[in-house]
Amino acid sequence: MLILASHRFTNPDNLDKSNNIGLCNFLKTILSVFEIVSEENTQKKFIDPNLSRVFNQLYTNDLIYTSNTNNFQNIWIQNNYSISKLKNNSKIILTGWRLYNRNMEDIKSFKSIDLNSFPDSLTNSIDYKYNNISLQIKEKYIQLLNKLKINQSVLDCVNKITNKYEKFLSVHIRTWKTSGSFQDNRSDHSRYNHYFNNRDNFIKFINESKLTNVFISTDNLQEIQYIVDKIKNKNIFYYTKNKILSKLQNDFVDLLILSRGTQLIGSHISTFTEMAWWYSNCNKSIIII
Repeated sequence: MLILASHRFTNPDNLDKSNNIGLCNFLKTILSVFEIVSEENTQKKFIDPNLSRVFNQLYTNDLIYTSNTNNFQNIWIQNNYSISKLKNNSKIILTGWRLYNRNMEDIKSFKSIDLNSFPDSLTNSIDYKYNNISLQIKEKYIQLLNKLKINQSVLDCVNKITNKYEKFLSVHIRTWKTSGSFQDNRSDHSRYNHYFNNRDNFIKFINESKLTNVFISTDNLQEIQYIVDKIKNKNIFYYTKNKILSKLQNDFVDLLILSRGTQLIGSHISTFTEMAWWYSNCNKSIIII
């Protein structure tokens, strides 16, 4: 039986109606606390009961539930944005969107093709660092991912699509304009501007790829039509949501298909690109736009 740890970082009802960011924050939190308790040699590892329903939509591992954070011997939980710290250490090591890294050595930022990088205040963070992360850390998190047994109905949807293609290019285009309007609280002006200023680069790298089949995952099909219209001699395919699955599960299917590509083109500062990359076993062939 696998016993995991997590903490209360979001309202599970909101996550259940999930968007891509909610899903990937959840995945990163599960992995982070799992890693913390593994390194602390904690005999008992826990998941907050409020998150069990969310977890069970994605994975089939058995769980032990508790809301008593005293069970984390060397970790304390602050419920305001759920920041976890080690005792006697002022360095923030985990928030809802971060992956935990105990090693304090600096890691170089991974630059997008226009030389943009995430301005991280934590120089030892592994968030958005991709190929600049050490092999040791990569292997550790890949092992953790492999211990999480994905729901079979989710895997069936993934395999039904990926089995049709021996090789394909995976492309995640995050526009940050999720409902066609910036009135949506998930829309983001500055990140949309980054996408808009770099959208021709998606066209360039897709057209330059030797792979004929191209899987595209996006938050806004209407917004990326400009890109799609300029892709030449490629077989483009998308994931069509399965009505039997929940929205959370459908998002997870989309992410897992993305992870199966031979090459990966992803979006700058996107946790969805990031988690697809982790699930790809840290595919070295990655381009961030």
